[in-house]
Amino acid sequence: MACLICGQVQPKNSFLSHISEHLNYKQHKCLKCNFTSVTPEEMADHEAANNGHTAQFHILRNPYMDRVCRFIYNDCDYGERNGGLDNVLKRKLASSKEDETSSQHKNNSETTSQQAQQSQQTQQAEQTLQTQQNNSNREELLSKQTSLIQQQLIRATTTAIMKSEQLTKLALKISEFSASNPTKNPTPQRTTESQPVTKPKNSEPLREQMQNVVVRIKNAISEVSQSQNEQIRTGVSTNGSSSSSHTETLNSNECMMPDDPEIIDIDDEDGDEVIAGNNAEALWGKDLVNMKLGRKHDDNFAPVQCLKCGEWVKGRAICLLYHINTRHLMLPIFKCLACPKDFYYVNETAPKKHMISFHQSDFSQFENNYMKYSQVLRDSRAEFYGEALMNQMGVVAAQKRFAGDKRKKSNNSKKEGINKKPNSGSKSQANMPTTSSSNTSTTTVEKILEQIQSSCVPKIENINNRKKIITKRT
Repeated sequence: MACLICGQVQPKNSFLSHISEHLNYKQHKCLKCNFTSVTPEEMADHEAANNGHTAQFHILRNPYMDRVCRFIYNDCDYGERNGGLDNVLKRKLASSKEDETSSQHKNNSETTSQQAQQSQQTQQAEQTLQTQQNNSNREELLSKQTSLIQQQLIRATTTAIMKSEQLTKLALKISEFSASNPTKNPTPQRTTESQPVTKPKNSEPLREQMQNVVVRIKNAISEVSQSQNEQIRTGVSTNGSSSSSHTETLNSNECMMPDDPEIIDIDDEDGDEVIAGNNAEALWGKDLVNMKLGRKHDDNFAPVQCLKCGEWVKGRAICLLYHINTRHLMLPIFKCLACPKDFYYVNETAPKKHMISFHQSDFSQFENNYMKYSQVLRDSRAEFYGEALMNQMGVVAAQKRFAGDKRKKSNNSKKEGINKKPNSGSKSQANMPTTSSSNTSTTTVEKILEQIQSSCVPKIENINNRKKIITKRT
């Protein structure tokens, strides 16, 4: 590689020592004397010439001089590869120009940033001044408004005080005039001719309306009293018509009539209960408490022990089937053909969720075998839970059917009795004398009370519907 300083050609492995000779960069030193050398060869010759002297190589190295030598080495290498010293000088000049342009750009960017900051500061100062001016203007307006309001209040209070004084003076004059002339009973209009009394605009039509209402009420009361007096005089009773009207209303409102007012059997999934008499409100309170606590009354829902594994299972039909299939039989009621995977659940909600979440609702890969294995599961209940439980469930179902038939018969007989009552009452009342008006009135009152008692208990369907609505809301 050619040296750009002297033009000599030197090998690359000793080119740095050649550059250090140009720079007189002495790195080596003798331990006993002060002899220093640039190259290690010179230090070795000194050690051989002088006995007892030891050489110390690279003990006087300087990082700054090493870096300068490395820069000169890079320039010589670039000149050898790119056409000599001229290109090296061009590169140096270009790099200096680039440095100048970069410095100019930096200076320009700094000046622009400073100008932007100054403009922002000026804008913020202007905004603060505007806000201060606006606040001062608002304060002035508020002070003016408050002063005006205070003046208005002062005027209003003064006028009110003046009026009150005038009224007190008028009252004193009226009292003095009435005391001096007690027989004449003067009207207040004569004393207050100078200051007429102000009346509300709509006072007269309101008074007329109230008078009309009072007149109507009095007329209605008089008509009722006249009709009662005529009935007492003539002896004609209207109990038959009233009872027939009551039966018509009761027949039209069949939804409010119970099937049997004495015994009502509520048959739903929560259990069997009996209402004796008219205790519907007590039953409703008990049912609401049980709904909040999540209790069940039916004995069929009591826990049942499995004969195979000894585990206690809730006495509902779906819970019994679930335990049989998931713990013992392992029948593939539902299948996913894409995975493939078998589901042992009795309900299809979990398998369908699997198809929706993992297979993008592709139900063509979903296989439902519930109809195939449902009868097997039902027949195996006696094997796992015993025949006593199955017989008990059958007896309960038969009792429910018997209670339903009894209820229908009692309902039909009651309706026939209600339809017959008005006719018999009318015949007996026609044969009674005219003087027994008080007895007829008591009998009609008793009938009305009986009808009210029979209609106070709501129908079973309404109770069930209300309970279902409450459970849905909760």
